[in-house]
Amino acid sequence: MSKRVSLQDIADSLKISRGTVDRAIHNRGRINIETKERVLSEARRLGYIDRKIESFLPLQQKKRIVALIPGDVPFFRKIEEGLQKGIDDASPEFTLQIKHISLEDPEDEKVCLEGLLKIREELSGVVVIPADRTSLNGPIAKLEQGGTRVVTVNTDAPGSGRSAFIGQDLYASGRVAGELLMNMTAGPVLLMSGYERIWAHEERVKGFLDIYRESGRESEILGPFFMHEDRAQTFEILSRNRGTFKGIYAVSGQATEGAGSFLAENKFSCPLIGNDCTESNRALLRAGAVTSLIFQSPELQGYLAVKWLLKSLADNMIPPEEGVQVPIDIYFRENIDFFRNHTELF
Repeated sequence: MSKRVSLQDIADSLKISRGTVDRAIHNRGRINIETKERVLSEARRLGYIDRKIESFLPLQQKKRIVALIPGDVPFFRKIEEGLQKGIDDASPEFTLQIKHISLEDPEDEKVCLEGLLKIREELSGVVVIPADRTSLNGPIAKLEQGGTRVVTVNTDAPGSGRSAFIGQDLYASGRVAGELLMNMTAGPVLLMSGYERIWAHEERVKGFLDIYRESGRESEILGPFFMHEDRAQTFEILSRNRGTFKGIYAVSGQATEGAGSFLAENKFSCPLIGNDCTESNRALLRAGAVTSLIFQSPELQGYLAVKWLLKSLADNMIPPEEGVQVPIDIYFRENIDFFRNHTELF
């Protein structure tokens, strides 16, 4: 029978103290991260089994979470920050890898997910912001079937079999916007969305349309118009319809920034209900170009996505909640100075 490998054996092999090895393996006290990695690597090589936790050390290898996030958009950078905070608060055993994808090209995201299928044994979980409500269903379902948890954040692919959705009740958010705008103006209102195929935008549009319809005012709605997160296209839509609307609902953060900038540059005033408290949109709100912003807590979404995944991994089961809904916060010029992202509170 072979001799059980001890902490002292690992220490002797690395020519370091037994105490350093103990701190590295049992997360006791302070230790340099490079030293900890050397210790864990050598312990695995020697086949160390810990008597206290009664498990093989390979189970303590770094756990990898991959996130597919749209790049070069301030709103989504906040989700990245929340994801990283979740990892930093969890454990040094977890790593986060960000892969930037394009909302303009859902096929790019699909290819990325299919690539993850080839390395799913190395993954603890996947976080996805779907660029399309249906085209990603296949690879997401295959990841789940292979035992890799997939969490959608901010927008969803509800038919994919993903483990959870972390984000706002987007339909309710659209209804809130409709309620606000109906109380601010009567007459034609312009409905500006981002993409036809993004579930989050679709749900907000549905909520907005439904509340106008229920109030008998659906004839007042112009649109929806889709600006595909393009400022020039936003300006073109607004210029083409100038003089026909008395209010605007901008479904996405970039639509809000584009519409607010158009109103400011053309010295045109009308109620504008928008989304996302980015720096640019907060500045437009303070300047009076935007009337109200609906905030959807991007940092909190990222943070909760990691927390949900870690809870799922720790329990080896799906947590009781299918997902998590973040608050629907409403900001006006009068309260924007009190703006905080929710992760600042903990």
